[in-house]
Amino acid sequence: MDTVKSKTSCTDYYSQKCEQILRDSGAKVTKPRLAVIKLLSTATDCLSPREILEEINLTSRKKSTQVIDQVSVYRILDAFLKLGLVHQVFPTGGYIACTHLNCKAGLHILIHCTECHNTEEIDIPGDIFSPLKWYIEQHKSFVPKNHLFQIDGTCMHCRKHDEIN
Repeated sequence: MDTVKSKTSCTDYYSQKCEQILRDSGAKVTKPRLAVIKLLSTATDCLSPREILEEINLTSRKKSTQVIDQVSVYRILDAFLKLGLVHQVFPTGGYIACTHLNCKAGLHILIHCTECHNTEEIDIPGDIFSPLKWYIEQHKSFVPKNHLFQIDGTCMHCRKHDEIN
């Protein structure tokens, strides 16, 4: 029960924070944007633009509300990427909600299982990232603005499954 409550709290927080970021940026808070935010905040895996479109339109039809088109989904995702609300996962091209909405300067690392395609954003302490940032700035005369790393590998669940088979 606590897990459901916790997940709901996180979902609500993410949705509210996204709405605030949209407003602060001058972007409109539209029903299609809110639908994408809600869907990504509850997703347990990265979703392709096609999956996002299908899920939102399925929900819209059930509620007899307006459906959206594929171009709108791509435009929404592009805007969300620029605002740091979502991350794109490679090589699948799917999207996940950014769990670090409060730390624009922080390091974002996605760990992506190449077997089951589960993707998770993890926290990296600043003292681990600082030496890399310093090196890039000093030796390459380059100032990083966005930090997104993706590490592909095999999750514990898939490793256990492989050991059994």
